[in-house]
Amino acid sequence: MKMTAKQSMSGVVLPRTSTAYQEEVSAQAVAAPQGYWRAALPRYGVSVLLEKRAVAVNIGLSAALLAACVLYLSLGSVTLSPNAVVASLVGQGDSMTAFMVQQLRLPRLIAACFTGAAFALAGVLMQTLARNRLATPGIIGIDNGATAFAVASIVGLGVGIAPPAMALA
Repeated sequence: MKMTAKQSMSGVVLPRTSTAYQEEVSAQAVAAPQGYWRAALPRYGVSVLLEKRAVAVNIGLSAALLAACVLYLSLGSVTLSPNAVVASLVGQGDSMTAFMVQQLRLPRLIAACFTGAAFALAGVLMQTLARNRLATPGIIGIDNGATAFAVASIVGLGVGIAPPAMALA
């Protein structure tokens, strides 16, 4: 076995087979580059590099989404305070507020969040499959096809049956 040596960061020459050398190399390998954080699950042997700016932007957007959700749940025909909304979500509000928030407003909010996530996923998939970051339905021509189907269904099926058929477009 050929033994070679390497000078360590402290200036001491370490043989490549020594434990100290291997620990130093592994410490160098796991250090994150500047501008990144390293997140690791050593138990599973998984690690990822997270860009600090992207993490900060995602935290900010998540906070804005949470604020918009609380604002949506508090506005309506009966205006509620954000404190009352949060209290009813954790089960400490009165029964009328809990009914308005949990039974009337929260299901619509959840449906809206899932719909927005589905639109975002569809946009990402369209841009990925087209390999074009500027790909939109207008550029690709999907909206023209939907308009053509809507006109054809109104003309061909009549006004009475066309709206249910247009829902399939």
